[in-house]
Formats: sequence, C-alpha cells, structure tokens
Amino acid sequence: MTAELPPGGSRADELLRAARVHYAEISAALRDGLSTLKDGDEKHLSTFSQAVNAYWKAIQSSYEREVDLEKRERERAGIARAYAVDLDAARAEIGRRLACLKERR
Repeated sequence: MTAELPPGGSRADELLRAARVHYAEISAALRDGLSTLKDGDEKHLSTFSQAVNAYWKAIQSSYEREVDLEKRERERAGIARAYAVDLDAARAEIGRRLACLKERR
C-alpha cells in the first residue's frame, strides 16, 4: 500500500490565489495611505482608520475561509495526518493476501 498526495489545481486554489492578489493590491493602497499620513495629511485619518479595520477583518475572514477550504479539500481527498491513503493499492494488497491464504488451505 502506498500513500499519495492529492492532485492540486482545484477551484478553491484558484479562488485563494485571486483573493491573495486582491489583498496584495489593498495592502499597496494602505501603504500609500500610510505615507500620506506620514507626510502630515491628517484630514483623512478617520477614513484611513476605517479602511485599515475593514482590511484586517477581510484578511481574517479570508484566512478563515482558506482554512475551511483546505480542510474540505483534505477530507474529500481522504487525507489523514498529511497524507492520503491509496485505497486501490490497499484493495489489491488485501486481495493478494486473501489469495495467499486461500492457496495455503
């Protein structure tokens, strides 16, 4: 019996990649906002603070979704303790052992 990793490239992976790109763009915008505040423009401070709070909530939500999707993908693939059991190989091994027992009779 062998252990195989599940195939990659699922829809969940595509969605997570898109979300990471989106949040990287948001991070860049927030960095620009920080530099504006550092330059002394404080009239947008409350708007910027709200944007930062929304950003962190979105990051946290994205991370939680990523964990949930990873868990579902692992469950669908039959992964236990970081590896998947190859059920076809297990069936073949069981069949081979039963055949050996039958021959010994």
